[in-house]
Amino acid sequence: MEEFVTGYCRVLDSARTVLVDLDEHCADCDYPACPYAGECPVAEKITHLLQES
Repeated sequence: MEEFVTGYCRVLDSARTVLVDLDEHCADCDYPACPYAGECPVAEKITHLLQES
């Protein structure tokens, strides 16, 4: 199953929509290796989705 997450991305310095593949436990951004993952609202949503799946 796939989910879309939207929010502000510090790397791009703009809004971003990220596709999260819950079956593969991956996203089409640098999550979780992004240097801003600890403070990223998009990464927080991705983490929550992956924990629920």
